[in-house]
Amino acid sequence: MLGDSKYVIEGITGWLPGWKTKGGKSVANMELWQALEMTVARHESVTWSE
Repeated sequence: MLGDSKYVIEGITGWLPGWKTKGGKSVANMELWQALEMTVARHESVTWSE
């Protein structure tokens, strides 16, 4: 099992595009991922770290 920060980093940087193409149907808390994605999009650059 991934730790919380690693899960979020991998989710937003790697898994989200695949989830979106599947319609987010099997993703827990998809509304939270969408909110995070919108927040990140407002910034020119985001650096992630565990």
